Amino acid sequence: MNFTRIQPLKLLRGASRMSQDNNLGSAASLLFRNAGYAPVFLRAVAALKRDYAASDGGKRPWIDATPLPANVFADPKEREDLLARARYLVQEVVCEPKQLIDKMPEVIGRMYQGEWAIYACSYTLRALANLSAIYPECLPEFREPMRKLVEMILHEEIRLYDTMCYHGEDALKSMSGNSSHMTYLSILAWSMGNYRRATGDTQYDERHRYLCDTLVRRMQAGPLMNLPSFPIRIVFLPDMFVTPWALKDYGQIHNHEYDDIVKRWVEMQRNHLIDPHTGLLKSKYYQGRNSRPQPINGTYSALNTSSLCMIDPEFGRQQYELLKRHFVKWGKYVGIKEHLDHMPSMAFDIDAGPIIQGLSPSGTSFAMGAATVLGDMETRRGLLRTAELAGHTVSRDGLRHYRLADIMLTGEAITLAMRTMLPLS
Repeated sequence: MNFTRIQPLKLLRGASRMSQDNNLGSAASLLFRNAGYAPVFLRAVAALKRDYAASDGGKRPWIDATPLPANVFADPKEREDLLARARYLVQEVVCEPKQLIDKMPEVIGRMYQGEWAIYACSYTLRALANLSAIYPECLPEFREPMRKLVEMILHEEIRLYDTMCYHGEDALKSMSGNSSHMTYLSILAWSMGNYRRATGDTQYDERHRYLCDTLVRRMQAGPLMNLPSFPIRIVFLPDMFVTPWALKDYGQIHNHEYDDIVKRWVEMQRNHLIDPHTGLLKSKYYQGRNSRPQPINGTYSALNTSSLCMIDPEFGRQQYELLKRHFVKWGKYVGIKEHLDHMPSMAFDIDAGPIIQGLSPSGTSFAMGAATVLGDMETRRGLLRTAELAGHTVSRDGLRHYRLADIMLTGEAITLAMRTMLPLS
């Protein structure tokens, strides 16, 4: 394969992930190829429009008076729903790597298909690990699928998107070098840590340690201890968050090793990357040169916040309150706005997904992680209500999933992982 020929296109797209905002052609193409979802989409547009008008622009909180259970995971209906969704993901995600990549929307291109595939693997694994901790009796069922997911992430076909990014340099064959490869290596380390903590299996321990050591070495050499997501020196903080999260997970297994590194990293971000207008962490900047301030958006801020809650709960709670202040649209349908200053009726973004009445499905799913970890079950319930409206649950043969998963399987995995997120013990 001619990596050099493909490289410029990837770098252009990677440098401006938000460039597809308002690309209704992409959204229309996805809907056309998945006509069964179109009625769900149209109903969601109408319901969210009515709700936005009824809630005075989404400024006043809407409170559901239904009592909340003391422990949501003890609710038999919650357990049934979570396990049915997990079994659907096992069926759809645990397969041959190329088969999984082909399940990603063709319209986004081969590069993003590869990225979405690896996120489908890693978030499915995280969800299964979470569920194995919540319901220990399920561990025997999920042990082998988790191992297979680690093997899938290790597979050359899955990491091809990263190899293409780096002019043909393979992340696992260049670990003694200095190229970042941060997103792939962090996801792999994070996934190995999830598998190890859930199962106790030590078969990946040596490689896991080598991955973490490599990431730490490269972090310590980088400005603000951050590593670029692409060779052009762009840092996406939501990507970078996986690195300290993986190191934190490793420390839970191995005597809190790397905890000092993680604390230093958090302080660097707190001291240098706070947006002056919102108080939220910034999400994107370029290393090595000055650039115009990058806009804060809901999807990245929600993922930053949920990741931070797993690394530094106190700072995470502070960021969560700011996220709710600036990005939560309150009403019967609680969701994360994609933009601070406008609410487009319909738009499309490669990361945020199909934006409906200004709300991002990705941001709404990512916010569930922080709400769950911090015990904000009222907001979590509102987010899930919106997810149901936009996703529409389908049940068959004991399995459940959102119809939206027919288009965006990765979103199903992310939602289940965030919905089951537990604080590190």
